Amino acid sequence: MKLWTEQWKDGERVMPMKPKEELIGDSIVLGDFGLAHKAGTSTQKMQSPATYCAPERVHNINPSYGSDIWSYMCIFFELYTGTYLFQGWSHASVVSSIVHALGPLPESWKGTYYVGGSGEDKRYDQNWQMDPESDLKERITQLRPDVGARELELVLSILRRGLVYQHENRITAAELLDHGSFKGLMCMYAQ
Repeated sequence: MKLWTEQWKDGERVMPMKPKEELIGDSIVLGDFGLAHKAGTSTQKMQSPATYCAPERVHNINPSYGSDIWSYMCIFFELYTGTYLFQGWSHASVVSSIVHALGPLPESWKGTYYVGGSGEDKRYDQNWQMDPESDLKERITQLRPDVGARELELVLSILRRGLVYQHENRITAAELLDHGSFKGLMCMYAQ
C-alpha cells in the first residue's frame, strides 16, 4: 500500500511478515550481513553506518569482534531508550557525540582520523571536561524516567563494559551473555 504521508523519499509500507511457526522461539538473533566476512579477513573501506560505527574504525583500525560489540551496544541503547546512542549525520558529527558522552578519545589515536571533517585536537585532550548533561546515566534517566535505580545500574554496567575506546578491552559476546548485569536485566524482562 502506498504511504499516505509525504515522505522525503518515495516508498511503500509493506504488510507484516508471517514467519513459519517453526521459526518462532525464545531467542532473538540480530545480524548485519552488509559486512559479513570470514573471521580474520581484513577490510579496507568504511562500511558501517555512522551511528553504529566503533570509533577505532575512523582512526584507521580494522574492524574486530570488539567493533561488533560497540555496534551492539549502540543497538542495545536504541532498543532500550527509543533513540540513537550517538547522534549525527556523518562520522565526524557522531565522533563528536561519542566524545561528549564518553570523554576524550585515546591520545594515541591523534593524527589517524581519516573519514572527513577534522580530527579536532580537542577530541584527544585528556584534560577536557565532559558536560554532565551528556553523561550516559543522565541521558537514560531523561529518556526512561520509568526505570528504577537497580535497573539503571544494570543497564549502565552493560553499556560501560562495551563502550570502551580500546576494542581489545571491550566485553566479548560470550562474556556479555554470562555477565551478571546482563543476566539480571534479562531476568527483569523475562516475565
